[in-house]
Amino acid sequence: MFVQSCVVCAPLCPLFLSGNVVFLECLVRLASNLLFEFLGSVGCRRVKETQLLSHYSRTRYLVVLCALWFVFPSVGRAEASDKSATSSQKVKKYTLKQLLQLAWKRSPMIRSAFHKLEAMKARQQEAFWLAWGVQGTLVALVAPAPEARGNAVSSSTPIPQSYLNFAKYGVWTKFDLNLIWPLYTFGKLSLIQQAAKEGVKLGLAQVRMEKDKLTMLLKQAYYGLQFAESSLLLLEEAEGYLADARKKLKRKDKTAKLKLAVIEAELKTRKLKGEVARRLARSGISRLTGLPLSQKLKLVDEEIDEPEVKMKSLAMYYKLAEKHRPEVLLLARVVKAKQYLTMAQQRAWAPDFFLGGFARFSYSSAADDQLNPFVRDDFHYFDGGVGLGMRFSLDFPIQMARARRAASELASLRSQRKMALIGIRMDIERRYRELRAAESLVSIQRKGRKAANQWISRTMISYSSGLVELKEVTEALLAVAKARFGYLDSLYQFNLSIARLSRSVGIDITNIPEKNKTKK
Repeated sequence: MFVQSCVVCAPLCPLFLSGNVVFLECLVRLASNLLFEFLGSVGCRRVKETQLLSHYSRTRYLVVLCALWFVFPSVGRAEASDKSATSSQKVKKYTLKQLLQLAWKRSPMIRSAFHKLEAMKARQQEAFWLAWGVQGTLVALVAPAPEARGNAVSSSTPIPQSYLNFAKYGVWTKFDLNLIWPLYTFGKLSLIQQAAKEGVKLGLAQVRMEKDKLTMLLKQAYYGLQFAESSLLLLEEAEGYLADARKKLKRKDKTAKLKLAVIEAELKTRKLKGEVARRLARSGISRLTGLPLSQKLKLVDEEIDEPEVKMKSLAMYYKLAEKHRPEVLLLARVVKAKQYLTMAQQRAWAPDFFLGGFARFSYSSAADDQLNPFVRDDFHYFDGGVGLGMRFSLDFPIQMARARRAASELASLRSQRKMALIGIRMDIERRYRELRAAESLVSIQRKGRKAANQWISRTMISYSSGLVELKEVTEALLAVAKARFGYLDSLYQFNLSIARLSRSVGIDITNIPEKNKTKK
């Protein structure tokens, strides 16, 4: 019987090479049963064990194996393809620097600022060609013309008969070209060029400003995701402590069970809030960086840490803001551009000297050319000329009123700039005080976390030895959870305070160049 079964199973041997787990298990089970029967037949097994397998059971296994031969190879290939797809779609981890690069590259805010910058550059080119380019107009005309034959003395086409003779109509073409090249404008065009140049610098400051805003938004989401990840890891550790306490709990102590249930509910609540915060932070980062929402976002540094920052004096941050904050630079460029435009408006009364030229051409196929120079001929002429010219505006009252208005607007801008600088200094001082407080809070929370860790360790050892009750364990658990969450929150606020002060100053305060350091 064993030999017959082996002969039947021989064609199924290639199935063993397919590597299918289900098929392999069934094959091993059938082989073991056949082996038991063979050993029982020679007296190596008990008679009861040899009767466990019947001819019906062996036939059933063979039928199942044949079915698996047709079904599971495709399943195995599907599983292999799923594994290959999973391996190919590996989750990519990002650093803060990489996320910032993606956001700066894909953000509509930055693109809008760059479009405004291009508009400023176009205005600069316009001012350049206005000062150095040749300006002019060309007028071309093609029209039907009535027949006009003869000269100033006699004509064979009297009016109005010639106008009604449409069969004799011809083509009339006319070209008028006028050119002006500015020579001297009392500095008006040069001032307009300077104002346009300041406009380009203003556009660059706007790009910097939008970039800093986007950086702050992304850092808030990034540190929020780090805080959520660290909080969830902390909750998992707290759940481990809770599980240890539940294992060592006496069965009849119902009050202790209720206390643990309350703590467990609190941990689950915090865990649920942490998961929601993590999802929102990931969504915010994906939207700011342009990454697909379906992509699972991971960070290289998932746990929030304490950055190293060397604090400077408040006066030092004021000086850095004057050099690097885009709003300060933008206000300076606005005032300077308005100053140039005001000076140009104050010189609007002065004349403009230019080099001018003109050319005229006219021809009609239905009219005779008049060769007498003292006879006016609108159908046939070609002339031109070049000369010096002057353009002078006589609306003095209007120009003077415009100059006074421009001067008043300039004074208003200067006052607004002073108020804005006061507000910027107040903002820097507030962020500076917040960072100092956050730095002190981190130190305090670090000590509290260390004490809480020692407390829970000693309490769990004593509880294992039966020296303390569950009440002290629950108190220690709540205290360590509060201390660790407080420490994580202080790190989160510390990182945000650094980002906010960097935004107010206009430069990363954790990486201030050496040349910006003050000399003692």
